Amino acid sequence: GRRPAVGAGVDEVFVPVAGDSEDVVYRPHLLREGVVHFVLKKAGVEGVRNIRLVNAMTQDGIEWDEQTPPPVSLSNESGRPEEGAGFGELPGFAMNAKNYKQVEKDFSEWLYRNEREELFVSEELRQWSQIGEDEAEFRVRLTHSAREARDEAVEKLRAKMVKKLKTLEGKMRTAEGQLAREKAQASSAKMKAGVSVLGSLLSGLLGRKSGFGRTSASSSLGKATSAWQQSQDVSAVEAKIEGLEEEMEALRQGLEADIDALKAEFDPAAIPLEKEVLKPTRANVKVKRVALLWLPFDTQGGRAW
Repeated sequence: GRRPAVGAGVDEVFVPVAGDSEDVVYRPHLLREGVVHFVLKKAGVEGVRNIRLVNAMTQDGIEWDEQTPPPVSLSNESGRPEEGAGFGELPGFAMNAKNYKQVEKDFSEWLYRNEREELFVSEELRQWSQIGEDEAEFRVRLTHSAREARDEAVEKLRAKMVKKLKTLEGKMRTAEGQLAREKAQASSAKMKAGVSVLGSLLSGLLGRKSGFGRTSASSSLGKATSAWQQSQDVSAVEAKIEGLEEEMEALRQGLEADIDALKAEFDPAAIPLEKEVLKPTRANVKVKRVALLWLPFDTQGGRAW
């Protein structure tokens, strides 16, 4: 058919034919182009999405439920059709510029109501993905932040352990000083006990008076008991030191386990991600163009562009 006449103000776009224009028929479609601006100030995220929708037009109306894949680029669009190409029937409503104005208003509202941007969020690292960035790309970008957060957490753990170790080391020095004193006292007590026992033996051998012997024996027993008590005190302090050493070793092992846990926790591949949905303001929605788009098809109904 011949090119249909349209009313003044109707924007017509003709897509160039790929190859020979003979036996090619232009069919009418509705072209809608818009841009949506997304902003999330707290995350420093900003970007735009360009939307291009194409729907076939028939005598029954616009086929809203079926999207026609638009040309990859409309940069080479022409204001004139190819010579020799035919035209499909154009519905009457598509000839009136006022109808396109209404579509423009409806499209603006549709963009505002439906266009959303979904961001990935790491609450732990306080990081957001960028517009158009997929999960894999975002996790790669998280590597540096995750490493810094892990190192900071490890340093905090080390600081806590150092503080606890210093407390234990202070107790250890006190205990070691006590042990040295107890050992010295125990050694002195043993020496006195040995002298007393020797004195008792000598008294018996030299035939001292029985009364004196009993007093000497009693004295020797007291000193031996004292020596035994001092030995027990040494053992108690040694056990205390051993307990402190075990506590310090447990701290070191605990730190190593906590560091390993942090490495796993801050592994970029395993960091839990949430999703945050952005919606535009009305001011950030813009309709770029609503036009009558003529797409060329061959005689079999296949694309000819």
